[in-house]
Parts: sequence; structure tokens; C-alpha cells
Amino acid sequence: MNTIPTPQYNWNDIETILPTLPRFRMVSPKMLGLAECGDQQVIVREADKPDEAPALSAVVSGKYKLLQHAEVLHGATEWTRKSLGVDKPKVHVSLADYGRRAEFHIGLAPISNFAPDGFPIQLNMVCSNSVDGQSSFRMGLRWLRLVCSNGMMAGVSLASSRAHRRGLG
Repeated sequence: MNTIPTPQYNWNDIETILPTLPRFRMVSPKMLGLAECGDQQVIVREADKPDEAPALSAVVSGKYKLLQHAEVLHGATEWTRKSLGVDKPKVHVSLADYGRRAEFHIGLAPISNFAPDGFPIQLNMVCSNSVDGQSSFRMGLRWLRLVCSNGMMAGVSLASSRAHRRGLG
């Protein structure tokens, strides 16, 4: 897997990272000079630079709902701001498979009043998105706790997933 870890960003930097996330578009095979094959559509990664060509990313069903990574991150951080009052969450972004898959870890709040050994519990929202039709959109909450000073974490997760179909929004 081609994983590109990026550093932690706080809310002030989110606006600069959103435009850097890869963008994709769904086109008919005919637009690319290919033969039609039922209701299938082609997902194309848009070029990052003017001198680059778009790249073929996946072939999906015509019922597939394309959800951009930037939409997921923006929607999640807006929800945390409006619903939870968390204005500046820390966000960790990981891109894999040439940008076709993204995972966002959004730090919501440490629960400091329960830290018997000095390590607080951290509440995180995790959003996983793919544009290649290989996995569903997943969103969940994780309570993570540092177990020892070498970085080992323990926790509990609650998650929900939705297929990339029309009506996903």
C-alpha cells in the first residue's frame, strides 16, 4: 500500500490542506474514447499540476456516489464546530493508494478528569473514504488512551459505514 502520512494540522491550517487533497471526477467511458459497458462509469483523478495528465483510478457502477475527500474533511470539521463546539480540532490525514483512499483522525477532546495514572482518554472522530469502489464510507468515534510511555494505545470504537450509493449525502 502506498501510504503518505502527513503531519498534524490544527484548524488554522485546515483551509490550506483542503485544496491539496486529490480531486476525482466520474465520467462515462465514452468521454475517454472507450466502449460503453453497461452502466459503468470511470473515476479519474484530476491532474495536480497543469503539465500533468489525469489518471484513471477505478471503474464503478453507475449507481456509485462519488464523495470527495475534501467534502468529508470539511463536513466532519464543520460538524464538530457546530454540534460539539470544538473550534480547533487536531486533524491527522493519511492518504493511500495514490490518493484513492483517505483517513481523517479528528481529535475532539481529552477527558482529563479520568486519568488514574496521568494518561488522559482522548475522544477522536475517524472518517475513512475511498473513491475506488473497493470500500464503504466509514465514520466513527474512538476513545483512545495511552497505556504506556512507549506509545501503546488502547481504546473502544463505535462506527457506522455506508455504501457509496446515491443518497449517501
